[in-house]
Parts: sequence; structure tokens; C-alpha cells
Amino acid sequence: LLDSDLTLDAEFAYGNYDENTFEMISKHLRGFAWIIKSKYKVIDTISLNYEQKAIGRNFKVEGASQTRDNTSHTIDLVYRPKDPIVWFPSNHSIRFKPEIVSPDGGGKSKIRYTTVQSITDFKLPQDSKFIFDYKYYREIDKCNCTNYLTTTIKSSLEYNLKSIQTKIKPSYTFERKDDMVLSPTDEKKKEY
Repeated sequence: LLDSDLTLDAEFAYGNYDENTFEMISKHLRGFAWIIKSKYKVIDTISLNYEQKAIGRNFKVEGASQTRDNTSHTIDLVYRPKDPIVWFPSNHSIRFKPEIVSPDGGGKSKIRYTTVQSITDFKLPQDSKFIFDYKYYREIDKCNCTNYLTTTIKSSLEYNLKSIQTKIKPSYTFERKDDMVLSPTDEKKKEY
């Protein structure tokens, strides 16, 4: 594809379990799943990966038939030059991963998860590197019972001391979580 590599991979599964095969098919307990993967090497230094997973189940709990659906998408953009230059990125990846989980098959408790993460490795002298990791995470459900986001920033250094054959790895992590749902335990919302 345009003188570059494209790889596709698909996997499908369907099964029945714990069932009476003489019953009508609508009463059977069924499970299905599929995984679709693709990897496209745009040029020698850049690749784009995509993965989709879908899992659906129909099961019984104390005699009641219930469903559970889980669908996720993962998109990775990776930059990795063959010959990285000192003080320049030697590896950079961006991941976008939205997920939907429906414990009741798409009803009121549908939960959405979204993750965006960017990781950059900078090449330093003496085979050392500096890593900067930024991650955004959001979780929200349909009934607005859960609604919060988390931002995490992590920077770390991997420095080689060849003279004493030692590697030092100092790091710093900052994380902030914001809960968007009113809580009676909050000091400012006690009247609620």
C-alpha cells in the first residue's frame, strides 16, 4: 500500500454454554467476541496501529437473564527513527483508547472510559534518555453516577554512569483527579 507495509488480523468467536440444546434458540445462553487488528507502516519511522475488541455475553444470575457488552478501540501512532539523534526524540507514541462497557446490555448503567496517553523518549549522551509521559483518563456513565477525570504527568531520567557501570533513574509524578459528581461528604456541599 503506497510502498509501505499493511497488516490486517481478525479473530471471531461465538459460543453457547450451560444450555439445553432442545430449547428454542432465543433461550440459549450465548457469547460472542471479535478482535480486529491492523498495523500500517507509513514510512520507516512511523507506524499506525488500530485494534478493536468487542465482547457480548448473555448469562443468568439467580434465574434472571442478563447481558453484558464491552467494546473498546485502541489507536497507536508510533514514531521511532532508525538512527535517533542526541537531544531529539528517539521514540514517541500517542495512544487513544475509548471504551464502552454496558453491564445491562446498553441500559442506564452504560459506562464510557477514555484514555489519551503521549510518551516521548529523548536520546541523551552516553546511551541515556529522558522520558516524558502524559496521560488523560476520563470515566463517565449514562446516569451521571460516575463522572471524573484524572491527569497524570510523569517525567523520568535514565542516566548511565559507565565508569562505575551504574544507571540512575530519578522520576517525578504529578496526578490530579477531579470528581464531577456532587458528593454529600464535600465540605462545600454539605447542604446537598
